Amino acid sequence: MFISKQAGLNQILDQLGANLPEVKWMFLVDKNGIGKASFPGYLNDEDRIAAMSAAADALGGRITKELQGGELRYALFAGTLNVHLIMMLTDGYVLMTALCPRVSPGVVLQNLKEAISPLLEALKIDLPDTWFE
Repeated sequence: MFISKQAGLNQILDQLGANLPEVKWMFLVDKNGIGKASFPGYLNDEDRIAAMSAAADALGGRITKELQGGELRYALFAGTLNVHLIMMLTDGYVLMTALCPRVSPGVVLQNLKEAISPLLEALKIDLPDTWFE
């Protein structure tokens, strides 16, 4: 049975999200701002999430370069209702994640490090172990 790439990515995000209780939703966006997969299923405002992912990537990348911080790996935005973790997986993909408001970013990054391999393999991405530090 043939499974489309998007369906396969959605299955991977479903498994990833199910194993990370601190995650409310995830949205994978490509370099063109096109949504590629989401957890859970379809998200309201996917276009807005994709636009905010691109904006965070552009602004965060500019800030880290201007302050000589190197390449942007991830950005964290903490609001009163959600914490948003935006991970730059490569120049081609960004993963936007909404977390519970009182979650520790360190715990989430450690949990993602342990669980994200299937997504990285499907996207043919090889991140160094130090990326999650």
